[in-house]
Amino acid sequence: MLKRATGFAGGLLGLAVLIAPVGAATTIYDSNGYEPPTFHTGDLVGQDLTNGPWVQSGNGTAVVQTAVKEGTQAVQVTRQANNDAYFAVVKPVPFVNGTIQVNWDMNVPAATGSQQFGPFFGVSAYDSLDTGTGAPLLIGSAGMDATTGQFLFQDAGTGSIDVGSVLSFGVFHKYQMALNFNTQQYSVTVDGVVQTTQGFVDGSTSSPISSFTDADLSALAASGDASSLAATGSAYYDNYVITQTPEPAMLGLVLPAALGLLLKRRGARRVA
Repeated sequence: MLKRATGFAGGLLGLAVLIAPVGAATTIYDSNGYEPPTFHTGDLVGQDLTNGPWVQSGNGTAVVQTAVKEGTQAVQVTRQANNDAYFAVVKPVPFVNGTIQVNWDMNVPAATGSQQFGPFFGVSAYDSLDTGTGAPLLIGSAGMDATTGQFLFQDAGTGSIDVGSVLSFGVFHKYQMALNFNTQQYSVTVDGVVQTTQGFVDGSTSSPISSFTDADLSALAASGDASSLAATGSAYYDNYVITQTPEPAMLGLVLPAALGLLLKRRGARRVA
């Protein structure tokens, strides 16, 4: 299953205020396709010191490489047996008004092995500011199963894993996860086709999620059986961008600050 796991601490990011024209999109983070000179081949963690850096939770690897890419470079994320891994740039946005969009291109080769499911490769979005307990809140999670090819996402409230279309292996698909903080829903499109619209996974009417912290490149077990937990594989990520579109009457505001980042995952898989 996609499990919640405790994780890494973000460093001091300083204090910045970004004010955008009314209704205009503001860039929170842009990988610029993991291209040089910002990125070089090798371990992703620690790169992009100006706008990052990239940090890691769990055991796995994320490597900037030149073999499978859309430009000249892309990131290869690899899951190790019985270990989940998450890679992120921490970009806190408190009290979000409007929608945050996370865009990424992802190429998932078919996994080998005898597992029934997984690994899962995708992106999971979090809020570590509103928790009260220090445990982050999962806003939304979506990606692809490397064994079945199914699009996977997590349901509102329960975190149960649900399935959508079967996607092609070995080619780049374009993903967008739109996190609407006004409606407390997230929607995901793949290659322009809507795959799901769900309420925020950890949100509720009585306790809505109001902030955004990070959107992680995630390599996870896709089910709780032993073979799926031990499943290994790789996926390639490119053109990772996070933007915010405020409501027309508001201005975009970003207040990065020093904070500890903990990642969590949960949910039992539901198979169509």
